[in-house]
Amino acid sequence: MNTVPAATFQTRVRNDALAGPNPFEWQAVSSDDVFKGTRVGFIVTNLSRPAERVVAFYNHRGTAEQYIKEGKYAIKWTRLSCSK
Repeated sequence: MNTVPAATFQTRVRNDALAGPNPFEWQAVSSDDVFKGTRVGFIVTNLSRPAERVVAFYNHRGTAEQYIKEGKYAIKWTRLSCSK
């Protein structure tokens, strides 16, 4: 699936025309309005770290996996040793 599923979100937006201490109103926003032209990804994890660190961890892990894949296919690695 290459698209975000169609959904409508209720969000609160500021309306300066409203008087009082709470100048916000509800507005319906579609997933197209929010995500159009962007790449959306999801990470499901049990790591208990700030979001930025979780994303960095998985980005580094993906980079390491690409290096291993390059080694296997480009320079014909046949075994990967993890011995100490």
